[in-house]
Amino acid sequence: MCSSDLDVASGLVGLRSLEAVWREVVPDALAEAAATAVVADLRSSSYRALGLPAGRLDRTVAVNVEGRAGRVGNVIVKRVRGQVARHLLVTGANPGTPAEFAAAVGEVWPVRLAAPPRPDRPWMLTVIAGG
Repeated sequence: MCSSDLDVASGLVGLRSLEAVWREVVPDALAEAAATAVVADLRSSSYRALGLPAGRLDRTVAVNVEGRAGRVGNVIVKRVRGQVARHLLVTGANPGTPAEFAAAVGEVWPVRLAAPPRPDRPWMLTVIAGG
């Protein structure tokens, strides 16, 4: 079986760890995006650990997915995150604040928006799947 996916910690011949490379570029790339729009962080927790938008967490919303009864499987989480991205693109939503982002996603799913618990954390939007 062949897969085109590379794990975040993969190593490639002749290159240092991909994780180290990503940790250098991700924060600045996301900060650049956050300068003009809310960043919808749809990554899993292991990929979020690569870095958040440097200095722009006020405009970053990490998206988590839960079921009505709590946790759901990774397949459902990935599907719902993809559907969130598709909804935003198809509707042309361009939220300028985390609250506007939550409202746009809330057009389709029940959501809970939580302010950052600390200054070094993003806003958190929980999408309730199956709702």
